[in-house]
Amino acid sequence: MNIKNIKTVSFQGIEGANSHLASKKLFPKAKIIPCETFEEVFDSVRKNKSNIGLIPVENSVAGRVAEIHSLMHKTTLKIVGEYFMQVELHLLGLKNANIKTIKSVHSH
Repeated sequence: MNIKNIKTVSFQGIEGANSHLASKKLFPKAKIIPCETFEEVFDSVRKNKSNIGLIPVENSVAGRVAEIHSLMHKTTLKIVGEYFMQVELHLLGLKNANIKTIKSVHSH
């Protein structure tokens, strides 16, 4: 598959998600299609709604993405490449918040 011929890319998540950012970086001219689930990404490619699906297989914070590993065993789709993306996490607070008064932090 020639990467220059990619016109549509599916990813799981919403605009601004890491997979969305990676899709835009790798395929800047392609139409980027958000999907609610990883299975929907796979279906999008299988049904020719997109040329390629971009999915995370693992990440350095949470480890392997278990759902992807089970979905890969159920499909005839092939991995055609990989991309390593550095992800930085930041703590965002309210305007008048003080680091000394924070009692807990929640993340995904």
